[in-house]
Amino acid sequence: MNWTADSGEFYDFINITEEVTLTTKRNRTFNWGPVLNTASNISTREIFIIAIYGVVVLISIFGNLLVCNILARSSRMRSSTYIFIANLALSDFLMTVLNIPFNLARILLSNWPFGSFMCSFVPLVQVTSVYVSTFTMTCIAWDRFRIIKNPLKLRLKRSQAIRAMVIVWLLSILLAIPHAVFNRIENVFSYRELIRCRTTYPVNMRSWITLTTAVTQYFLPLTVTGGLYWRIMVKIWSRGVLGVVTEGQMIVQARAKRKTIKMLVLVVILFAICWLPLNVHNLLREFYPSIFMFKSSKPSTISFICHWLAMSSVCYNPFIYCWLNDNFRSGAVQCLLCVKNIGQNLNSSLRSTKSARLSSATAESPHQAVFERSSNSAKEFTAHEDTVENSIRTGSKFRKKGLNGSVRSTKNTRLSSPMAESPPLAVFERSFGSVIEFRTDHDTDENVGEHKV
Repeated sequence: MNWTADSGEFYDFINITEEVTLTTKRNRTFNWGPVLNTASNISTREIFIIAIYGVVVLISIFGNLLVCNILARSSRMRSSTYIFIANLALSDFLMTVLNIPFNLARILLSNWPFGSFMCSFVPLVQVTSVYVSTFTMTCIAWDRFRIIKNPLKLRLKRSQAIRAMVIVWLLSILLAIPHAVFNRIENVFSYRELIRCRTTYPVNMRSWITLTTAVTQYFLPLTVTGGLYWRIMVKIWSRGVLGVVTEGQMIVQARAKRKTIKMLVLVVILFAICWLPLNVHNLLREFYPSIFMFKSSKPSTISFICHWLAMSSVCYNPFIYCWLNDNFRSGAVQCLLCVKNIGQNLNSSLRSTKSARLSSATAESPHQAVFERSSNSAKEFTAHEDTVENSIRTGSKFRKKGLNGSVRSTKNTRLSSPMAESPPLAVFERSFGSVIEFRTDHDTDENVGEHKV
């Protein structure tokens, strides 16, 4: 059932009191600027909603892409059953990417910021994906029952299975069109004017569309699927093994049959459990609206739980396949090892690039080091010259002997340091030191002469 296309959309899941509170606290509009500016005011409830939907999205994307990758790479998994499983994974992936994020935005935002096209496209994708899932599970059950009933009859060819899936998609889109046509942008007046994506059915058609969707999308396909699997299990456990086989072979064949049927039945059961609360909730809200006509947070909480449980159905199947199917389990291990090897190769390439850069920098370092040492020495020498000149000008604390000894000591220290390894620099320092000594002696004699006069 299309939860996003019913009953005035997401704000039936938030009652009027909560709506006024939200719009009063967060003056949100459809413009992206104010929406982004209010990100710091997000509440704990909204963080929780984002977290649990985010977990579903991440697990579903990883798991369903892993299933598609295993089926594409394995040459042993080309039967009609595996084609149907790939179709299930594809419908779940589309639901995850094109529906769940927009549903989350409709829950958290007061306005619909994505335009009229996405207002019609999002419910179309959701309803189509659910139809594809239920019809595909019915096709799987029918294919398995056909094999069990007539073991010697040829199985479906790949081309036949692909044609069946094309028919399933076309039929699903056709049945989902009403939910896209009647979704439109509307202005809703609450505490202030809001822009919403809502479903507006013609008069006296809403209840019939809701009931028809629940029956064709959920109850009828799953009833047929359950009946087929029941007949499959009865035939498997009541029929013997064809041909002459050993006791060990009988045990192996029986175990393989049980695991395959258990896997497919568990997929159907989980899907039915996930979508049952939302379908029942929508039917009750449509035909018994008085149940939800009270001021409390319970209706919104119930609606939210039902919707999240239905959306979470997209992430369980990969775990079931890997748990109960050896081919999927070995394929998943190979894919994970491949990802690990890619990560290791990427890490080693980054390390080699870093090492190459360090080695190139080291090769250039001798010339740079000589230049830096020369520059630092020149700066230090200039600073010392300034100090000497200032000391001479004061004339109160420095005399010729002591000053000459300081200059000679500085010169000897520099000549004995590692910087003396550079001959041009040493010659430069000695020459410059002689000039300072000469200037020092000359200035000191002048000062002494002045004192005598």
